[in-house]
This record gives sequence, C-alpha cells and structure tokens, in this order.
Amino acid sequence: MNKVFKLAEETLYCYFGPSHPLHVNIHLIVAGLYISKGKMLDAEKIFKSSLNCCIQSLGPNHIKTGNLHMDIGYFYL
Repeated sequence: MNKVFKLAEETLYCYFGPSHPLHVNIHLIVAGLYISKGKMLDAEKIFKSSLNCCIQSLGPNHIKTGNLHMDIGYFYL
C-alpha cells in the first residue's frame, strides 16, 4: 500500500506540485485503508498532512476544507 501511495504522490507532485487539492483525495483514500487495517496512528498522520495541504491550497474557508474537518471529526469519534 505504501508503494502505491508514494507513486501516486510522486506523480501528482511531478505534474501539479506539492500542494494541489488532488493530494487531499489520495490522502483520504489511504487514510481509509489504514483505518480498515486498524493502523490508527498512520491514518491520523495522513489526515493531518491532508488538512495541511487542503488549507494551503484551498484556504480555511473552502467547502473541501470543511468536509475534511468533518472527516477528521468522525475519525476521532
């Protein structure tokens, strides 16, 4: 799973740069996979990275940022 994730991130980084909103989508998919495997610390790290990327690329008041805050809230519940 890490190999595929790294390849997806490298491809996005190559074509779109380090803080493109598509990174958020990849992070959410990987976080979901980590949660399904019971790797909560890894999922939390991915969520935090995703939130940082989302705020940098879209801003704190974007709907995608709000949705990500909701996803992180559900994760902590």
